[in-house]
Amino acid sequence: MRRIALFALATAMTLVLSACDLRGPTDAPDGPPPVEPAREIELLSVFVAEEGRWEWGDENDPISEYDVIAHASWEKLRLANEDAASYPNLNNALIDLADSQDRFMSDQMEFMAEDARLYLEDAANADYFNGYSSTSDYNIMRADNVVMSIMEEFSSYTGGAHPYWGVIGVNLDPATGEIMPIESVIADTEALPDLIGEKLVASYGEHLYDTALDLLSVRDDQGNLEYSWNWSVNYQGVTFYFNPYELAPYAAGMLTVTLWFDEAPELFNHEFLARPMSGYCIEAPMSVALPFDIDQDDEVRNSLELSVLLNEEYSDRELSISLDGKLPAESNCSGYSFDCFLACVGDPSQRRHFLYVEAKYDNDYPTLFVYDLNGANPVEVGSLPGVGFTGAWYEDGESELYYRGTMDDPGCFDLSTRMDLLGTLSGVKTYSVDASTGMPASEQEAYRIPELYLPLTSTVPLEVIILPDQKAEVVDAGTQFTLLRTDGETYAEALMSDGRECRIEVDCSDYPHKVNGLSEFDCFEMLYYAG
Repeated sequence: MRRIALFALATAMTLVLSACDLRGPTDAPDGPPPVEPAREIELLSVFVAEEGRWEWGDENDPISEYDVIAHASWEKLRLANEDAASYPNLNNALIDLADSQDRFMSDQMEFMAEDARLYLEDAANADYFNGYSSTSDYNIMRADNVVMSIMEEFSSYTGGAHPYWGVIGVNLDPATGEIMPIESVIADTEALPDLIGEKLVASYGEHLYDTALDLLSVRDDQGNLEYSWNWSVNYQGVTFYFNPYELAPYAAGMLTVTLWFDEAPELFNHEFLARPMSGYCIEAPMSVALPFDIDQDDEVRNSLELSVLLNEEYSDRELSISLDGKLPAESNCSGYSFDCFLACVGDPSQRRHFLYVEAKYDNDYPTLFVYDLNGANPVEVGSLPGVGFTGAWYEDGESELYYRGTMDDPGCFDLSTRMDLLGTLSGVKTYSVDASTGMPASEQEAYRIPELYLPLTSTVPLEVIILPDQKAEVVDAGTQFTLLRTDGETYAEALMSDGRECRIEVDCSDYPHKVNGLSEFDCFEMLYYAG
């Protein structure tokens, strides 16, 4: 079973399919070995869908009917089919969470739209009104048979000087689908107030409220700690989050504390210390620094910070990548949306880290950027135009919704390449991260063509190569061809309407392309090209 999870978590109120087997040995961090063998790691796969609602101005509003007065956007998750069958409770939990998120955000839209129109009843307010919004994005810190750990980034603006934003950690037991308490990870939670308090003072001492540390130590009548920890866990440690206003003023931003596994392995329950031998991925957030350790032999802990800047000249956005405060010497990563994944690969004793970024442009045209994070500065090592993560359409209630794929296992992940051959197609291959260069590498010659495209119908007799016999044969006009595979340059293989497979040879040296010496448009009823 192939496993790593990408899961979308819901907001504070709530909490797709490639084929690779990863069930190999695991390694543990430096330090005393656990008393019992750590559980074997099975990575999970999850696909993410985006939902949105918009409320526009109308003739009764003192703003343009083309202006948005309220907007909500959020994400939903589904397990890959194989994982859904293996972890039914987790799958049901994700379904319930998605339903809860739909209801919550729909209610938010009603409230925001009503409040916006009340605000706009005074026409003078229209000059200062930019719309109300509520957004939620999900980042998978870890997803396997031990834990599914997600960090939700949320933001809400309903008036005032600035939006309110923060993060929520949601951690699920894959076996039961239930919320996992911090006691499942940390053996002695009584030590948390002192451990975390010491790190908070060291990092944010001058910003903390006078009563901040007291809040962490409050106990109930039974003597139990009352504070509800907000946390996520990955393969290097547990990170605790403190949202604006919680322990410090808004201007202090997000406060975070990480307890690293290799600092005190005896503090943690041993099953969380195991790591996949082939490596792992973490979805990198946009508003919170991602702590990770590049070299466990030194005393330096690292921090990856991503932010999006508006490029006013071209009306798109640029991705800023900072590693320990250092920027790449040169980067051309721009677009309208970004999905970013930290890939940890290579021998466990010499892990290497790379950042994979899928940037989307007009018409969802993707480009994959790869950055090397192992030197003094992040370095762009390559980009692949037209390449992005795979996705698929799935039933969602009474309609279908597009679920985008993600990067989960760096030793086995799918990428989709946009190409023009008998129409605009997306061809899929399975890749692994080359630990020496960081670029994706594949041993597969042909791209798989997903079942997304209508069959082609020939308008003239065509000579094709019958598979697997490799014999040429002329098939009648009116034959339907369902595309299966292609090299993206010289041929496409297809299932014919008589049940046999064939290869159609295509000359792409000029446009329009030619089949049997004829223009491809003269050979088929309809070919669909983007643009």
